[in-house]
Amino acid sequence: MESFDPTTGQVYVETAVIPVTSMISSLLNNCTGKKQDPSEYRNQGPGCSTLYKAALRSCVWNITYPGMAESLKYYNWHHGERIYRKLKETDTLSAKAWAIFRTAYPDHMNDSYHLRLTERRGTNPFKLATLSKQISSLPSNTLTMLCIRNLFIAAENLSTDLLQFNHLAVLVLEQSRAENLYRGSIPDNDDALVKRWGRAVHQSGSFKQLKVLMLKHFDISLDALIGLTVFPALLLCNLESSGIYVDLKDTERMGKPYKYRNKDGELKWVQSLMGPTAQNAADENPEMTWKRPDITASNKMEILYEYTTKLGAGLPDTKERHPALSIDLGDHRTVQYYKTFSAWFFRALEPELETNGETPKRRVQIENQGGKPVGKKRKVASGAEGVTVFT
Repeated sequence: MESFDPTTGQVYVETAVIPVTSMISSLLNNCTGKKQDPSEYRNQGPGCSTLYKAALRSCVWNITYPGMAESLKYYNWHHGERIYRKLKETDTLSAKAWAIFRTAYPDHMNDSYHLRLTERRGTNPFKLATLSKQISSLPSNTLTMLCIRNLFIAAENLSTDLLQFNHLAVLVLEQSRAENLYRGSIPDNDDALVKRWGRAVHQSGSFKQLKVLMLKHFDISLDALIGLTVFPALLLCNLESSGIYVDLKDTERMGKPYKYRNKDGELKWVQSLMGPTAQNAADENPEMTWKRPDITASNKMEILYEYTTKLGAGLPDTKERHPALSIDLGDHRTVQYYKTFSAWFFRALEPELETNGETPKRRVQIENQGGKPVGKKRKVASGAEGVTVFT
């Protein structure tokens, strides 16, 4: 707008400053469809468009603006459902728009949302830090399921970025390091990494809703269960590496499940023997569920989470089901590594019953010695010379 100052004879132009916006794109606004600007719409048929359709296009276009998000809750679901259905029909329903409807209509929104983000194979998950900050703006009761595939997951990603996901329910980490599977020895590099990660989780009080954890293609052995024991709500975990096969080959040969105990002899984890050929329902066999080719990774995570509700029946926070935001991040192509073994472990919710008056430490010693109680002799001093007992 040009203006003239008669006192000085100067002509100047007034301009409006554009509000400062972030240079980082909002990942929660991604969608497969393209929104249609109402100002550029032209009716293809005879005559003009109806007033209802014009209002619907305007609501769809402005659904993520603050004014629209705040006023949506004052309208009943009869009107809000029409906008939501239009967003789904045009593939313009983003994660942010889904969260807005979750906040406005918590009693009517039961659908989960699947977000797919692609990154090049073998690179670091650069979007992870940005994603965690943007998800923190979602409603507090929104569960998050995260799958990171074929990316290089470093220590800072475990102990820093992932801890920012406050409502993480399912976490799948597939490391992109095939060369570590052929070293010819039991891998132990990532065992210490998982232990430090568990220490960070315990100190920060994170992962209070994490019930399913999968670690694939890491250099880990069964010692990684030490770090996973401190996860407060974890019920089901999957470990896949060449070191797991070395540790479990004896128990697999005998057909017995592996049982992990801590230093005090308390039972913490029990191996599941339900392999890909086990005669179980698909939704009750986690290995078969994850290898299904007919469903997406987001659907697989939802099935595994529902399965943990059966494992933790009676525990708090397992009966109520909230819609979840499922995120599939990384290279989505399936990679098959040879010389690996996938083992599933369930959390031991109840301690084992004591038998024959044996303490947990004593029972561990007996199991490690082949099931035969072996002890040294001691003499009874109260007048019973020559009598010996076994301890």
